[in-house]
Amino acid sequence: MKTKAIIAIIALVIVAGGVFFFMKKDSDDNTAQNSSTTTNVVADTKKTASTDTPKLVAQTVGKDADCSTYTFKELETVWGVPFTDTDINKVTELSTSGGKQYSCSYNETNSGMGVTLAVEVREHPSVEAAKQSMNDTRSTEKYGDTVYYLKEDKTGVGDEAFLWARNRTDGSKESNQQLYVRKGSVVFLLSGVNLSGVDASYKEKLVASYKLHFQ
Repeated sequence: MKTKAIIAIIALVIVAGGVFFFMKKDSDDNTAQNSSTTTNVVADTKKTASTDTPKLVAQTVGKDADCSTYTFKELETVWGVPFTDTDINKVTELSTSGGKQYSCSYNETNSGMGVTLAVEVREHPSVEAAKQSMNDTRSTEKYGDTVYYLKEDKTGVGDEAFLWARNRTDGSKESNQQLYVRKGSVVFLLSGVNLSGVDASYKEKLVASYKLHFQ
């Protein structure tokens, strides 16, 4: 399996793991996407967030996602490494109730090694649906006395937010630190992935990455 394919799986496994174990999620978490790789060609114009729902680049279901929100230069200022490559997924329908879902992965290298910032956007048909999506993820944190995921609430980020990572009790390194943010009816999932292991600095780097455009 190619390294970049492994990166894509890691970026999804924390989300999917809890879903498959607890069987609690509905079709809002549709992760069947066709991925393609392209060179990042972006405008320098930044997108600003409104006070209610963040201003997003218009996306069309069935088309490649428009990943021009972030530039490599601004991500380098946050993460401290150069970014050279972007993985783009198709825009898909979020659920039978409406909405859409898409993601963009910004990579330090085109081999999958180094840092990857994956940004998934879920545009829900209503604020209540977005809140339920956040609660569905929270519900997989633990089962009985067993803690499967480590959750850390973050104030001052969107309308609600929390950091999320697997609870590794075997001493192995975590390769994926995640940040869930809800702003209005939109849920963002930012994943900082590194096959060599992530460190504590990834938490604030994810927050800073979100705030570049959506706060």
